[in-house]
Amino acid sequence: MLGNLLIFGSMFCWALFILFNKRFMALYPPIEFMATMMVMGCIVFMPIGIPALFEVDFAAVPTEAWLGLGWLTVFNSAASFTLLSLALRELQSSQVSVYTNLQPGFAALVSAAMGFDALNGMLGLGVLFAFLGVLMLNRKLPLFGNR
Repeated sequence: MLGNLLIFGSMFCWALFILFNKRFMALYPPIEFMATMMVMGCIVFMPIGIPALFEVDFAAVPTEAWLGLGWLTVFNSAASFTLLSLALRELQSSQVSVYTNLQPGFAALVSAAMGFDALNGMLGLGVLFAFLGVLMLNRKLPLFGNR
């Protein structure tokens, strides 16, 4: 139950982020806005994160982990949030939220293509459903019957 509540809270916060930040996208350049958001997030996280840094043996962290951190920082955070900001400037919040549902599917496909993960039946089915859901939501014809 706690996991379900955490996921619900996360999705609720994400929806609020998309909804309320749309107005700021028209006022500020996307990179400036997202950089400000990231700095604010770091400041909020510092009381929790800084004490944990003293417990890490940085010399024992493998090179692959540092490369993964770089990948997440540059592509998963900076690039994806900048693209999100650009999308919010051009599209409605509801449209942007639909397209963000493609991200896990693309991540799974890229991970499989790079040899880091295997596409099994359930993962493939999940990717398929995500893509089909976005496709169905973008159709101009009603999905089921007449509306």
